[in-house]
Amino acid sequence: MKKPTNFLLLILILAGFTTMNGQTWQKMSGTNQYINKIFSPKGESNRIIVASDGEPTDILANSIEFPYIGSGCQESTDSGYTFKNYFLTGMPVYDIYQSLKEPTNWVASVRRFDRGGFLHSTDKGATWTDFLLCDGVYQVFRVSSSIQNDEEIFVAGAIHTSDGFLKSENGFLSCEQSAGVSLESRDIAFSKINPKLLFIAGDGYSYGRVLRSYDNGASWHKEENGLNGLRILSIMPSSINEAIVLCGADSVAVDKSSIGKGIYMSLDTGKTWNRIAGAGAQVFQIVEHPRFPKYVAAAAGNQGVLVSSVNGKWFESYNSGLPEGYSVRNVLIPDWDTTQAGCITFAGVFGEGLYRSAYITSDVLDTQSNPDFSIVSISPQPASDYVNFLWNNPQEQKGTISIYDSFGRRVYSLQDGFFPQGMNTFNWNIESNFYPAGVYYIEIATEAGKIFDKFIKL
Repeated sequence: MKKPTNFLLLILILAGFTTMNGQTWQKMSGTNQYINKIFSPKGESNRIIVASDGEPTDILANSIEFPYIGSGCQESTDSGYTFKNYFLTGMPVYDIYQSLKEPTNWVASVRRFDRGGFLHSTDKGATWTDFLLCDGVYQVFRVSSSIQNDEEIFVAGAIHTSDGFLKSENGFLSCEQSAGVSLESRDIAFSKINPKLLFIAGDGYSYGRVLRSYDNGASWHKEENGLNGLRILSIMPSSINEAIVLCGADSVAVDKSSIGKGIYMSLDTGKTWNRIAGAGAQVFQIVEHPRFPKYVAAAAGNQGVLVSSVNGKWFESYNSGLPEGYSVRNVLIPDWDTTQAGCITFAGVFGEGLYRSAYITSDVLDTQSNPDFSIVSISPQPASDYVNFLWNNPQEQKGTISIYDSFGRRVYSLQDGFFPQGMNTFNWNIESNFYPAGVYYIEIATEAGKIFDKFIKL
């Protein structure tokens, strides 16, 4: 592959500029102004379901108030252009989840008057059970599941309770509310690669941050390295590498107001974290494309929608057409084929309803990458609290990243990493690991060989 000419680079940059500054978003009619969930069932890509209400549920509020009566769900069968079918009316709906093992079985997290719980459907949402199951004063916002030993384990994260972790082995016909961890949880997710690896986004009480479990919540591991003092609003394990996890965070000021902190990435299964994008943004949800996980979208509050087409390595803002001053709190990338122009995304704007994007992508830098296996940049240089490495990978492959001190001692290692073709980025948190000042060396070893470079820590 030849290095692009300056003229070609200019065309690529202008193409990206046009996409970002054109009318990217269009408002869709037929839903209410407060979106709780945007859902598209597997195998029915043109079917878009939106749970929305006329009254807000503000999860950033110091004391969350839930609507007493809700509007249920609105359904589109033409890719979100029109919404004509309505179900679960009369109740706020906060999540709809499709069973992995039995795709015709769905579970909905709802609120009936002053109680949260679950309703079930065995016919892909056509009919629902009448009685609220696993009900309590809590409210579940997110559901996840994994198949283990041919059995599907369901879990849920709940707020309005100090026991915000729920587990069920029968799709929430009955459930266990764990007293082993004290937290509220706004998000929860099993790893897409390791079915026994579970992450929960925690806040308050005696636990918080991101916790992970290898035994379906019987015990939890918690590291705060890089997330100290933060509240976690969203969590997304990567589907390309078990060790890669993204989360969205904020912090709570003395007056209980929310201060956005952005998107954080872990390259070691949640042990250490570094902010990679969205400084100042409250990141409510992060999602991947179901089949093309290089596309990642984040609902970034007043910063709108952040999109990555390099597996979350970096993000760009695409907000043209979104109402200014409003908070984006939900996103969905439906299972539609992508093009060179990117992917289509749906966004829920708090107080303004549902929006659909044109094709958007964020790989302008990637199209300009040098085909050589090389470290492109190290910044800042010298470094004090963190250092970011930008390097180019000539082919999709596995590898290891190691960092050595001036005596040749390895002080950090990322084993069995998965590196996509093109530009890759790696953030190393120096400050929280108390490394002494001096010269350090990074080694990236893959099937293509090894590359080295040095940097200075102040």
